[in-house]
Amino acid sequence: MLLGTATAHGDDRLTVAIDRALPDWSLPEDRRLRTRSFLGHGRQLRRRLRTEAARRAQRVPQVRRQADHP
Repeated sequence: MLLGTATAHGDDRLTVAIDRALPDWSLPEDRRLRTRSFLGHGRQLRRRLRTEAARRAQRVPQVRRQADHP
C-alpha cells in the first residue's frame, strides 16, 4: 500500500507522488498462523509508531491496562 497524492492533468493524465510505503500486513486464514503473524508484527509496529509520532511531533501514546485505571 502506498500513501501519496494524485493530481489530475486534463481528462486523461494523472500524476502520482508517493510519500511513503505502508507495510503489508496480510493475515493468514489459519487461526494459529494468524495469531503468530499478529504477535510477530509487534516489534515492527512499535518502530512504526515511534517514527510516525516523531514525524507528527507527538509523544508515543501509552496503553494503560485496566488495573492502571482508578
